[in-house]
Amino acid sequence: MKKSLVFLLILILVLNLSLKSIKAQESPPMPSLPIIGEFVNTNETSSLPDTFERFQQTANSLSEEESRKAYLQQEWTKILAENKIVSPVLYYTDKIFSFLNPLWELVFQQPFSWSWIFILSLGMWIILIFIFYSTAAPFTQSNFWINFIIAFCVATLTGISGGINQGVLLLVAPLQNIWTVLLAVFVAVCIVIIYKGLMKNLGIGLKEKGKKERAEIKDMKENAKEKITDIKLKGGGL
Repeated sequence: MKKSLVFLLILILVLNLSLKSIKAQESPPMPSLPIIGEFVNTNETSSLPDTFERFQQTANSLSEEESRKAYLQQEWTKILAENKIVSPVLYYTDKIFSFLNPLWELVFQQPFSWSWIFILSLGMWIILIFIFYSTAAPFTQSNFWINFIIAFCVATLTGISGGINQGVLLLVAPLQNIWTVLLAVFVAVCIVIIYKGLMKNLGIGLKEKGKKERAEIKDMKENAKEKITDIKLKGGGL
């Protein structure tokens, strides 16, 4: 438990230093969604019109506006507005997840949207949780939930500090189509798998080292007891 608290304090200190470094640099804000004059009545938690019927009526203008945006920023809900099957699913799920916009805006600095830029932000957050968990586990030797809480807090603080936002903004220019996005996802998954393997081996090594040290300490104690016993016996014989 003490090891877990020490490790958490170290991670928070490192994150605090990173936060100061990020704030020292002027970073461009996350591009905001376009304002289209035709849909005035919108839900406060979503950039979409307040009803699906109004959404369909403005489908053409929405799609044209989205086509001029960077690939990662394009909202699938607007691009596929005229699709009779996909459109209502994306529209209503967008409305549901938009209720958590205070959380998304706090961690990702952007509201929910069915777009690559949001999915990558969410994915980066999950990857950070996984990485911090894999890093904490070998050193703390604690149970799953303690390590998960540590990882979740540090990953969330990284997002709040702007780390996730900055990371995703760096991907906007190079990722201009589905293939480059999938390649980036594949590379990220490979890195996570390799990192997990390295941390697992490190954990095994630390456990074996700990067992060896405990065995040596036990042997030392037993040897000390035997010597004390011999001294007492010799003293009694005298």
